[in-house]
Amino acid sequence: LASTQNTSQWLQVDLLSPMRVTGITTQAPNFESCWVREYKLSVSFDGETWATVQWRGATLLLPANSESSTCVTHVFEEPLECRYLRVCPTKWSQAIALRLEVHGPHHYEFDGSSGFEAVQQLGTIVVPGDALRFRFSRRRRPAA
Repeated sequence: LASTQNTSQWLQVDLLSPMRVTGITTQAPNFESCWVREYKLSVSFDGETWATVQWRGATLLLPANSESSTCVTHVFEEPLECRYLRVCPTKWSQAIALRLEVHGPHHYEFDGSSGFEAVQQLGTIVVPGDALRFRFSRRRRPAA
């Protein structure tokens, strides 16, 4: 919940390294009767220089929530390349309040054993938004 209610407010996400953002989902915070109705996005690689996301030569304004309980998801036709992402509310109901999920090809490492072999394998799960792909390596871990 923003303490100041004006269009100069933003919520910034640091993705820790440059990534491809394929979409975004917003929702009102739990137990709040206020939400963001519309927002624009700004992106940066260094956290200092920002570019507002444009569509057909104008600032892209994304519709957000119309009530507090549902999620609104936007999937981008072309991924946004950035390290930092700012969600900048332009319209809201009662107060600026939101939670969000950034979609993209995020990488997670895990240890697990295959159902067919007794060897430990190192694998990577890639989550590109709403799909899941698994990739397993055949490397054995060094003996401890």
